[in-house]
Amino acid sequence: MRKKLNEFIISIKDFYSAPDSDKVAFFIYFHTEVLKNPEINTKELKSLYDLADLPTPQNFGGEIKRLRRTNNLIKTKTGYKLSRSAKESIVSQLKASNKSFSKRTASKITLSFESLHPLVKKVSRSLFEDGHYSQAIFEAYKAVVNEVKNVSGVRNIDGKQLMERVFSVNNPIVKFNNLQTQSEQDEQVGLMFLFSGAALGIRNPKAHDNIIQKDNLRALEYLSFASLLLKRLDERVKRKTN
Repeated sequence: MRKKLNEFIISIKDFYSAPDSDKVAFFIYFHTEVLKNPEINTKELKSLYDLADLPTPQNFGGEIKRLRRTNNLIKTKTGYKLSRSAKESIVSQLKASNKSFSKRTASKITLSFESLHPLVKKVSRSLFEDGHYSQAIFEAYKAVVNEVKNVSGVRNIDGKQLMERVFSVNNPIVKFNNLQTQSEQDEQVGLMFLFSGAALGIRNPKAHDNIIQKDNLRALEYLSFASLLLKRLDERVKRKTN
């Protein structure tokens, strides 16, 4: 159910910045409309927060009361369900979000993973789908660094030093183009900085600090960047062999 919940959250634009009462309503909608349960009790509602790695609102009871006062929530004998108007409002938000994502083809990417580099899918897909976003990011960028080592044959250095050695415009082991024009040289230098920044600013903090990533869309953006780096590495100028 975690995967289905993550997909639902991704489909809502600005979910994480929404007011607590809206999040409560979204979770109730997920339980009753997506999972097709007739109602939801407080324990089940709190379990969805745990499943999404989100803290239950400090004024949880107050948010429930707020939804009831605004006629968005109906009290049943054993739990709650959304009013018809509340469900219609959420459906409208979902349609608007999906329309916005479709313009950027993001909905297909986020839900399928099929556009990402095979290495990213291999090391990060199950972690992402299980909600382990920080670990998914770390494994993707570890794969980027290891693939640079495999392609270049340089294994005695790591991180920023590795990238500056392998992609150096003056004596590159790996070239992204033929380096014949200023524009091509600029591209080589720019990509060297991108790979260096990925190792220094993304992989290293995830490896050494206790960083908790709860935003699945932000996690996907990190994974997409790792995928782009790996794809550019695949597109490198291949060295001629005798």
